[in-house]
Amino acid sequence: METPALRPPDHPHASAAARVSGMVPPPANGGIVQARGAMARLAAAFGPALGSVFLISNPWIGLLLWLAIAQSPRLAGFALLGLAIALGGQQVLGIEDDPRVQGSLRSNVILATISAGWLMEATLYPLQVQVAIAVVVAVVAFVLAAAVLLFLRARSLPPLLWGYGLTAGAMFMLFPVGTSIAAQHYTWWLIDARTIADWTTLFFSSLGSLAFSPSVGAGIIMSGAILLWSRVAFVAGVIGWLAGALTAIGAQQLGLVFYWLPAAHNFFVAGMALGAYYLLPGYASLVLAALAGAGASLCAMVLLTFVPAFAYLPLASGMTIWLALATVSLARDDREFWRNTLLQFMPEEAWWREAFWARRLGRREPLLVVPVPGIVKIAQGFDGPLSHTGHLRHALDFVRPPGSSSPADSIWNAPVVAPAAGVVESVRNNVPDNPLGLCNFADSWGNFVCIRLDQGGWALLAHFRQWSIVVRPGTRVEIGSYLGAAGNSGRSPVPHVHLQVQAGREPGTRTVPFRLANLQSSTMAGNALLHWEAATVPAANSSVMSATPQPAVHTLLTGFAPGSAVWTVDQQGTVPRAFRERNGNIGIAVATTLDADGCHRLCSGRGRLTALAAPDAWRILEQVGEVPLLELMALAAPSVPYAAQPGMHWSDIAPVIPSGVAQWTKLPFAPYQARPFIYTRTTCLSVPTQERDGLRLETVATGKDAALPSAIICTFHQVRGLTRIEAVFARGSAIYNLMSFTPSLPF
Repeated sequence: METPALRPPDHPHASAAARVSGMVPPPANGGIVQARGAMARLAAAFGPALGSVFLISNPWIGLLLWLAIAQSPRLAGFALLGLAIALGGQQVLGIEDDPRVQGSLRSNVILATISAGWLMEATLYPLQVQVAIAVVVAVVAFVLAAAVLLFLRARSLPPLLWGYGLTAGAMFMLFPVGTSIAAQHYTWWLIDARTIADWTTLFFSSLGSLAFSPSVGAGIIMSGAILLWSRVAFVAGVIGWLAGALTAIGAQQLGLVFYWLPAAHNFFVAGMALGAYYLLPGYASLVLAALAGAGASLCAMVLLTFVPAFAYLPLASGMTIWLALATVSLARDDREFWRNTLLQFMPEEAWWREAFWARRLGRREPLLVVPVPGIVKIAQGFDGPLSHTGHLRHALDFVRPPGSSSPADSIWNAPVVAPAAGVVESVRNNVPDNPLGLCNFADSWGNFVCIRLDQGGWALLAHFRQWSIVVRPGTRVEIGSYLGAAGNSGRSPVPHVHLQVQAGREPGTRTVPFRLANLQSSTMAGNALLHWEAATVPAANSSVMSATPQPAVHTLLTGFAPGSAVWTVDQQGTVPRAFRERNGNIGIAVATTLDADGCHRLCSGRGRLTALAAPDAWRILEQVGEVPLLELMALAAPSVPYAAQPGMHWSDIAPVIPSGVAQWTKLPFAPYQARPFIYTRTTCLSVPTQERDGLRLETVATGKDAALPSAIICTFHQVRGLTRIEAVFARGSAIYNLMSFTPSLPF
């Protein structure tokens, strides 16, 4: 029996739309589909093999680099030989390659065979002997690259091109005469550069020299591929190249004999890797790109002095990258250098995603809940003037807000609960409570509970009432588990609860930043705490409490079903082009699926939106593609807390990832702007009741884009999710209505 379509009542086109939305087209098939599949397999095999040399994670763009190699048919043949050996070795040994980092197995083997082909070109060996030598070189490079990959698997350093560099360097040492003869065929680096055109020629030629194709044409192809992949990475590479060149020229002025141009590809790769790839781009990383280029130049000088056969291989960049990443790993978390954990995206998009979630929920700080039920006041916050200083500056003190003499208004004997899930590490339970106004400086923490958090780190809750703690070391606790009662023990003149997250298990260890999650807050006395925060560090003297889900809102937001929807739009006046529907008011089809992670994926045309019913709120994770309806959804309700009630308001960042033209005009500049995101402020207008169905919200979005709507009003209903969106612009409006919705199974 067919599931009936759920739709708003009394809509004149609902029944017709239901018949249309219920149709399921057959899966696509035919010659075009098969050709696309073959092209995708070709790109997956060939693209990452050379793309990873320049850190390009897009396989289609990586294919362009083969055009640079193809300028020399001989080298292209050796490259194909290396690719075949690498693929065969992976297949025989069952080794997975990682094309997202510089130093994949395929790139090491391909470059090694290219170097063998370059070296043997000037010799009198028969072709079969040259091929045999290339095969041996490829196998050695494969083994070395696999060993490096295995050694670094559990470490934070990338494998890079060490397998190729060590193999090619050893080969150059074994065949010094052949190496000298082969090098004599290339004199491009002896040009006396005097004009910008000369330097441009040398720049492009130096890029091509990494793959033994030192020509302007090859360099232009490689530069074009890098630009297509990431504008930010290309700029960082150019900065590194210039810094390395200036360092080398300075060394020459001091009398050092250093023919640096054949090694200049190291400067570019080091600058690109450290300025925009392994570390997220930003102003600080531009400085690091320059330092990386200069450092690679110095490393090349050292190699030229001690092991000349390795000086012009990509080992100088590898040494620089490893030294820099090892140094940055020692930096504190609040420094500007962020490790990139999203290597599958181009650097500017990786920055956008990391920075977006850092500003939304914190930069991997542990998320804790308020450890005391009811309304509490922050008596002392981070960097507090009394005791939250130095290595203990990340801590919060909770008291009851003043205003009544009732015992209920004192935090004394109030229940203290676990602020996060973990295992109890240590407990102190026998310290007497202090008289009011006095402290016990002999036992600073008093009675305490230390919890080893599942998120990492240790949470310390201190100043419990004597003998009130009910947990023991090794006890498993979840969020909200009862720990004990608030007291006045230790260094505590008045009853309060102290909370901090620290880097070690011993009380008093250096604290680390954390955030309180899913809370209602207010900085004004008497306010009803109608401001919701997803994750924040509350300010001193503010009042906060854990947000309590409203049953009707929670049921509505967690019950959205997958299915097929058809929307209509009514546009009045002048609607900005970015939000203008190209097909007028013709029905807009939106398909909603539910993946294995519980995320709702809404797809329409070439756009998609991903949402998740998280523990604290219904939250849109990202919106990609130029589809006005999906973009307005992301602007209208980036997040909706289960605690929503009329009058409650909250702020968020719209999860709209720049796409299309904006990838070129906006995204590359985002890491260097103070306010690159769209900020929203949402107010709850009404919630589901017995008299009224639906949840209504009003959102105001602010950003640098003048085309943003001045206000958006949206409505949610059971099962169907969003059913109406009204966007008001400066000189027009757009009203979207859900015309029909056919849920799919399972619910």
